[in-house]
Amino acid sequence: MIINETDQYIIFHVPKTGGTSIRNGNFNINHKIKKYWKLPTKNAPDLGHLNLYNFTTYVNLSHPTLSYKMYVVIRDPIERFMSGWNEINIQQIGKKYLQTLNVKTVEQLIDVLLKDKSHLLKKEMVWVCPQHLYCKHIEYANSINIIPFKELSTKCKSLFDLDISHKHKSTKKCITQKYVDKLKIVYQQDYELLHQYF
Repeated sequence: MIINETDQYIIFHVPKTGGTSIRNGNFNINHKIKKYWKLPTKNAPDLGHLNLYNFTTYVNLSHPTLSYKMYVVIRDPIERFMSGWNEINIQQIGKKYLQTLNVKTVEQLIDVLLKDKSHLLKKEMVWVCPQHLYCKHIEYANSINIIPFKELSTKCKSLFDLDISHKHKSTKKCITQKYVDKLKIVYQQDYELLHQYF
């Protein structure tokens, strides 16, 4: 998450939507900017990926940032899930969680999530957390400005005067249409609320 106190905006970092590229971008050195960047650990929150549901837990409710413009980048759920699967297998906290689920393949994980979506809300699974949690909180839904992932570079330039170096790696993996359909059920709310941005 990035808070620009000079231009008064917040960029919520939805995992696997180019947030690291934004964070590493060349912001105006004269601007007062706070960058929250801390991956989840056993006893600590994931400050880098705070969403609207837990944002106010860590930011004082009277803090002026609650009146700032809010931005979030949204990506196609299937493509993002595949990228998230790769990340889970890199991060130690993610690998350990997969072991507790006895999951070794992406298809196995999809089947687990289809049976119990609560796993999506675990901090160990932050890379595949539903995107609507970052932009559809009832109190702030009208304050969120959504940036489609496919327009990331151009929007960062026009909105934040930010040149970013974002190399989009292909996350396509051969999962059958059967599992694509299962993922669409897992992310049903994302599709219902955000389909126009994919």
